[in-house]
Amino acid sequence: MNRDHLDEELKLLHERICPALDHPLRMKVLYLLNEKAMNVGELTMEMGIPQSSVSRHLRVLRERGLVRAERQGTTIWYTLVEPELATVLDILRRILGRQLEGHLDQAQTILGLISEEA
Repeated sequence: MNRDHLDEELKLLHERICPALDHPLRMKVLYLLNEKAMNVGELTMEMGIPQSSVSRHLRVLRERGLVRAERQGTTIWYTLVEPELATVLDILRRILGRQLEGHLDQAQTILGLISEEA
C-alpha cells in the first residue's frame, strides 16, 4: 500500500463511492446488474419497487460511475461498470455475518447466565 496518497484516496473513496453504497436497494441493483444487463422495467419487476425509485437509484449509481447506461433502440440497458463491486459487497456481508455471530454468541451467554440465576 502506498501511504503517500492514502489520505487523499480515502477522502475520494468516501466522496465518490461510499454515497452510492449507503442504500440497500442500490446495493441490490449492483448485485442484479452483476448477473446481467437489465433495463428499468426488469429491475422494477425484480425488485418489487416503483419504477421511479429504481430510476432514482440508477441515477445515483450512474453519477458515481458505477453503472453504465446504453441505449439500444428505445430501451436503455444498464450494466455494472466495475464487477469487483459485487465481490466487495460479498466481503462486507461476510464481515457482517461474523460480527453478528459474535453478538449471537454473546447474547446466548447472557441468556444462559440469566436462566441460571432464575
